[in-house]
Amino acid sequence: ALQEEKKKYCHKHAPVPQDAVILMDPIIILSQVAICKLQKGDYIELYFFTNKGLREAELTTCSTDDDVLTLLQTGDGLHTFVPIASTCSKSTMIKDEDLSWEEFAEAAHHLTTAMRENGWPEEWVDNHIKFWLALESHPWRHGHCKISKCVLLAYQARVRCNWHDTLATPHSFNITHINAMLLTQIRDELVH
Repeated sequence: ALQEEKKKYCHKHAPVPQDAVILMDPIIILSQVAICKLQKGDYIELYFFTNKGLREAELTTCSTDDDVLTLLQTGDGLHTFVPIASTCSKSTMIKDEDLSWEEFAEAAHHLTTAMRENGWPEEWVDNHIKFWLALESHPWRHGHCKISKCVLLAYQARVRCNWHDTLATPHSFNITHINAMLLTQIRDELVH
């Protein structure tokens, strides 16, 4: 019975190094949704990695029983049980294209760290960094036209989602290459 309890409540019975002190760096606590998607290598909204999203996940994690589950429909129409704590942040989530550039920068940094911690191939992580740097250094990012900056965020959201959707298919692509024609198409969609 004790072995079963130790297995079920592993955190309660985990050994604590007696010479370890708290780290100076902030401890990043991800939502359950973010953890699950990261472990599978699925697309995940950047909101979960903004300072606001991380703060929300930290509060939710501390205040909700991890054993309580809820039924959730996935993007492909299947139903799955997930911890209720992981669904709380969906209500306030901001779409990638609606993030501010400051939130985008926060999220890119935190997501990069989380990718590495969850065993993503280093090439994928490096390509995301190059992709985000290319967007940050794009002439539209530093111009006077506000819509062009919005286009870059919308482009990022669409391309990153498509990149995940096409992984392991003949349509997969290198995310680091900025497609000028697609940028123009997205700009036209946003303007009209």
